Amino acid sequence: MKRVCFIRIIKKQSITHIDWQFQNVKPFELIAELPTSFCEGNYPIEIIDYNDLDSNTSLVVSLTSTDVNDAFHLDALKKVFNTNCKNIFIDLSTHDHQEIPIQIYEFCRMECNKELYFLDKNLIDVADDIIYYEQHMWHAINSVVPNRVLNNFKQLNDWEKPHIRSKKGLFLSGHIRFHKLELLNHFYEKGLLDENFIWSSTDETWEPESFRQFIPFDKEAEYRKFKILERIPHMPDFDFNQIKKQGGYSPNANIVHYLSTYFEIILETQFYHKDTNDYCSTRSDWNNISEKTFKAIRLGNPFIMVSKPNTLKLLKDKFGFDFEMKGWMHEYDSIQNDTTRMESIKNKIESVLQYDNLHDLYYEYFTHKFNNDIFIENFYNQTLNIIFNKF
Repeated sequence: MKRVCFIRIIKKQSITHIDWQFQNVKPFELIAELPTSFCEGNYPIEIIDYNDLDSNTSLVVSLTSTDVNDAFHLDALKKVFNTNCKNIFIDLSTHDHQEIPIQIYEFCRMECNKELYFLDKNLIDVADDIIYYEQHMWHAINSVVPNRVLNNFKQLNDWEKPHIRSKKGLFLSGHIRFHKLELLNHFYEKGLLDENFIWSSTDETWEPESFRQFIPFDKEAEYRKFKILERIPHMPDFDFNQIKKQGGYSPNANIVHYLSTYFEIILETQFYHKDTNDYCSTRSDWNNISEKTFKAIRLGNPFIMVSKPNTLKLLKDKFGFDFEMKGWMHEYDSIQNDTTRMESIKNKIESVLQYDNLHDLYYEYFTHKFNNDIFIENFYNQTLNIIFNKF
């Protein structure tokens, strides 16, 4: 039986005072995917309260911030490193941190005198003390496309085989990040959007505090010229006042949409590299995916990936996924230049829209690639085993 303590560092702020506090994380609480996974998997662990830590207990610390310029935050991390425990795991995945500044890793390595590991979402292996962990895998398996939904979808998909589908593609933009709106606008201005796609997009009123992160200064002038702005927000069967009714928002799997289309455009969080030395910066040695990709994989759906270069190669190398077959290749994936890759993706989508065998191609892909969903469960369990063996 291994002893493990899970905590998160949270910010408490008043008019006169800022403080970072340690909060115990218990299985089956909100934002507790990692301890919940160990309990669901019947791993032999005993979960320890932070006040009961000792030299035989591993400490997993999930960070709600990766700000290396906040002195209060850094002081809290120093307190963690001075804690009496066996080893420490800095969890940078649970709170969905991406493109994490390398300074946070360097600070932790410099200040910690214990065995130290990091958990993050980066598909690229950059250091031996970093373990890949993606909490969205847990959501894909348990909430986005749980097994009962998956089994029903398989049966319904088989029943629908004799029928031609109402649209060709599924195009769920989610947040208004520049590369997403650029692609959406391209097909709108060419008159190909409404005819061929079930599509959705939020607008600037959705999380307005993040607008500058979505649309950097150097892209705003071009963004303001997009004609698609006259059509958004466009959210099929989405009600902002009913949180459970989110079929038109990309993290959710509306099965009707998937039974009505043949392929999906996956619009991942990042596409263009930004070396701006601020909160909009991206890392050339970072690439991660999200529930958007896992959802399509779980449902055995053909897709076109709009993400950083070599994303599909990384998925193949790291997970063992196989997304290609005759008639469905991803030549654009290896193109390093972002602008060239975007143009290649536009051409690829336009080419797919011209396929006269799209119906048969979909069912061939679905039949031969549906076992990709097994890799999600297998790899998530493999990740848990790696972490557990470090405890």
